[in-house]
Amino acid sequence: MPLIGAGIFITLMNIKFPSWIERPAKRLSICSFGIYLLHDMLLMVEIKNVGVIGDKSTEVIALAIGTYLLSYLIVEGASKIPHIGTLFLKKG
Repeated sequence: MPLIGAGIFITLMNIKFPSWIERPAKRLSICSFGIYLLHDMLLMVEIKNVGVIGDKSTEVIALAIGTYLLSYLIVEGASKIPHIGTLFLKKG
């Protein structure tokens, strides 16, 4: 798997994406470490609501998307705070 991922990464490096795709992808990449740190804690809080909708597959998808979106929004908001935001953002 790591070799396949590295191969795909090297292949995609030569492709020039439009700016409307490239800017959000770069921002998501910068925030990825903070998302990684927060998503598990948020998932533990949100998991208590599983069983409300009834359809398990829909709940799992909604829970995953909601958790990562909420994590991203928190990290993006925290990045505006001078010293706190640097804890969540990827360096370099």
